[in-house]
Formats: sequence, structure tokens, C-alpha cells
Amino acid sequence: MIRSAVIRRGLGATFAPLLAWLLAACVFQSYQPAPVDRDGMAAEHEAHDPGDEMIREFRRQRGAEPASWPPARWSFDDLVWLAWYGHPDLVAARSHARVGEAGIAVASRRLNPSLRFTPEHHRDRDPGQQPWGLSLDLDVPVVTADKRAIVREQAELGAQIAQIDVAQTAWQVRSRLRARYVDWVDAQRELGSFDDEVRLREEVTALMDRRVELGHAAVADALQDRLRLGEARIAQAQARARVVEARGQLAEASGISRERFDALELVAAWPGEQPIGVPVSVEPAGRVGPERVAAGPRFVATEPKIAWALLDPREMRRRVALNRLDIERALVTYAGGEAALRLEVARQYPDLTLRPGYHFEPADTVWAVGLAMLLPVLDRNEAGIAQAEARRQALADDVRALQARAIAGAQTAAARFRQAQDERDRAARQREITGSQLARVERRFERGQADRRELVLSRLDNLLATRRERIAMLGRERAIGQLEDAVQRPVNG
Repeated sequence: MIRSAVIRRGLGATFAPLLAWLLAACVFQSYQPAPVDRDGMAAEHEAHDPGDEMIREFRRQRGAEPASWPPARWSFDDLVWLAWYGHPDLVAARSHARVGEAGIAVASRRLNPSLRFTPEHHRDRDPGQQPWGLSLDLDVPVVTADKRAIVREQAELGAQIAQIDVAQTAWQVRSRLRARYVDWVDAQRELGSFDDEVRLREEVTALMDRRVELGHAAVADALQDRLRLGEARIAQAQARARVVEARGQLAEASGISRERFDALELVAAWPGEQPIGVPVSVEPAGRVGPERVAAGPRFVATEPKIAWALLDPREMRRRVALNRLDIERALVTYAGGEAALRLEVARQYPDLTLRPGYHFEPADTVWAVGLAMLLPVLDRNEAGIAQAEARRQALADDVRALQARAIAGAQTAAARFRQAQDERDRAARQREITGSQLARVERRFERGQADRRELVLSRLDNLLATRRERIAMLGRERAIGQLEDAVQRPVNG
């Protein structure tokens, strides 16, 4: 009986601290549901205010604080910052980047030990002995060959890829916004052109009707003028509808509701004629912190007249290599392939399991320390290493192919820009010729050597030449946009 009491006290002294430690360690988090509130999301989108002071602070922290807030007239640059602050696509990309950041903590976790608790009942025992025994075994995993550090490095590279995706999304948001802004500016100028044409053709028609009344022209000639006037009015109505549609698409690209956007007064100038900012490529090394994830890409001022510098093939290749975020992403992915190969090489060395144990038997107590490991006899992970090497080579070839496609695309975009620039120059020269002709007709009209109809028709010719120049400018602006997408950096014309 005395031995039984001593044994019970020994068991209590042994297991009570262990039980207390286990209870203290097992503090679990509870699940918190977060259902998607679609109505709330829609209301939040509608309530997004372009003049919010948080947007001003967002710009100030990045060295782009506007002179006045909110802007009296919103430029393309202002709309870009507005979209970079709260566009739904960027909000989603930043959330995914936070997932990648959380993955670093997951990869840094230590493996938990396992505990085996085995009661035993002995039928054959000496008189007076307890029939029950107890085995307590602890398995402590030991990761060898620096595998945990490699797994953490893979998670950090994954987080960096997610951060690059944020910058890539920011560029895509800007690219779409620029295309919509160009369409809106063109629609505005097209409507103004057709307004002027309708006014001039109404004057031409009235003059022709007067000549018909006086018997100086045939009715058929007046009918032709009326047909052209009708065509101009149809085009005017279509242009007015296009302005409404283009403004709606611009509001969508800006990331705010149409009602809020309609209250903004915009600068009706081509983006290439306005100062702009540029996202800097994400650094290829270094840990991505949560503050970087929340901030998104950084920005600096764009270089002047960069479009012309890009026409040099050597400069083009340099810009593509330095600025393309998809190439940057491919390089980080290749670094992940390198880490995966190092991990497969490290897996040649088996992990260990330390197994300390305590065994209480009716006649004795036993302390034991064991060691377990896989024996690398039949498999030394040759297949895993070979596969990782092949994957690394494939990733390197992906980088080479992507860079070749990017350079070829940039060269094509530069050729389109040169062609569009030549077309704009020819249209500008033609407009200058018609402008000179109009000036001569106006002087003749002032001297009484030309009638009112000749003057109005000359103004129509000049208007049509101006319209052709506008169409050429539209092609040039779109070519600049393609050149920007090719090097993923804003350019000035």
C-alpha cells in the first residue's frame, strides 16, 4: 500500500505540470463568419467620394499632393490617382497580396510535437502490485538541411509575386483609364466638330434657298445642301450619344459611380499633353511588408519627351527589361524555381524524430530516449531533383521567350507610333493649307470680292481638314497608349 501511494504521488508530480502546460497551450481561435453583403458593397461603391480627404492624403504620402483639393477641373493624372486609391480591381489585388504576406507566417510555423498516452492493464502481476501501467511517448520532429528556411523563402517569393500583381493591376487600371479618357476627349471634340458643321450647313442651306428664290440656282442644288445638312444632324446626334457613352465608360474605369462622376468637370485635353506619374517596378529582392501591400506601387515623375527616346532600339530594349512587370514576375518565379530545386536537394537528407518516453509498469518505471528517421537506401530523391531541375530550366526559357515577345511588341508599337505621327503631321499640314485658303477668302470677302456662300464653304473645308487632323491625333494617342503598354511606363508625346 505504501508503494502504491508513493507511485500515485510520483505520477501526480510527473503528469500534473505536463497536463497544466498542455491546457495552457491549447488556446484556440473561434470561427467568425463574414458573409458577403452585396447590398452593402453596392452602397459603399455609390458612396465613394472623389473629393475624400483620404485620397488627398494618399497622394501626399506619395509626393503627388495637388495644388488644391478637390481639383476644380480633373485632369487625366487626377483620375489616375483616384482610380489607384479605390478601384475595385486594385482593392482585390491588395487583398490577395495580404494573403501572400500571411503565407510567410504559415511557412514560418514550427512543427508541433505529438504525444501518445497509452494505459496498460497487466493480468500477470505479483501480489500487491497495481494492475495498471502507463506509457507516455513524445515525438519531437527535427527538420534538417535548412528545409524550413527554404520553405519560408518560397513563401516570401510568393508574397513578392502577389505584390508585383498589385503593381500590374495598377498599370492595367491606368491603361484602361487612358484608353477611355482618349475616347472621351475624342468624343467631345467630335461633337464640337459636328455642332460647327451643322451650324455652317444651316447657313449654306439658307443661302442656297435664297438664291433659289431669286432664280440664281436650281432646286436640285438646294436639295443636295439639305441632304448634307440632314446627314450632319444625324452625325451630330450620334456624336452626342457617343459622348454620354464615353463618359460612362470613363466613370467605370475610374472606379466610382456614374452619379459621382457626372459631378466632376474634366480637362478635355489629350493625356499625352498632360503631366503624368509612373509606377516604379517592384524590387526583385527583399521581404514584402504589410505596409508595402497596403500602399501599392510607388510613383515618380515621368521623363519629358520619352516617346521619342523610345524610338531608339537600344533604349527600347533597356526600357522593356527594366520596366515590364510581367518580366519582373517571371524572374521572381524563376527564383522560386531555384528555391524549389534547393528544397528537393535538401530532401535527400531525412528529417529526424526525437522520441523521449516514460513507461510506468507495475514492477518498474522506465525512461527512454529514441531516435527515428527514414533511411535513404532505396530512394535518394533523384526523381524529385531531376523534375525540379527541368522546371527551373523551363522557367528560364519562359523568361527568355517573354522578354523576346515583349521586345518585339515594343518595336511594333514604336513603328505604329512613327506611322501615326507621320499621319498626324500630314493632316496638320493639310489643315494649315485649308487654313491659309480660308484666310485668303476672308480677306477677299472683306474687300467684297467673295460672297457669303464662298466664305461659308471655305470654312466647311477648313472644318473637315480639322476633323481629319483630329482623327489622326486620335490614332496618335492610341499609338502612344500601345507604346506605354509595351514598356509599361507613361510617355509624353
